[in-house]
Amino acid sequence: MLLSVGGVCHILCFVTKLLVRYLSDNIKEEFYHHHKQIWIITKGISRQIKVINTVEVKEIGIADIIFFYKDRLTGNMSHQTIEMRLQNL
Repeated sequence: MLLSVGGVCHILCFVTKLLVRYLSDNIKEEFYHHHKQIWIITKGISRQIKVINTVEVKEIGIADIIFFYKDRLTGNMSHQTIEMRLQNL
């Protein structure tokens, strides 16, 4: 079964709402600056496809992931640096 980008975003929003309802009784934590992304990993180049309801849909080239992973293994990156680099792929 193939889903469109809009279908995937709809499913993710639905699942997120279910999790929030389930966890809201037990966990009181607020996330003000979260950044949601959907990655479609291909052999092509990395690019943004579209933004749907604050969810960024990106095509990510496998070469960029390999390059990032190689940098991560050979360098000393903080968690914040890793997060920012992944967010900006």
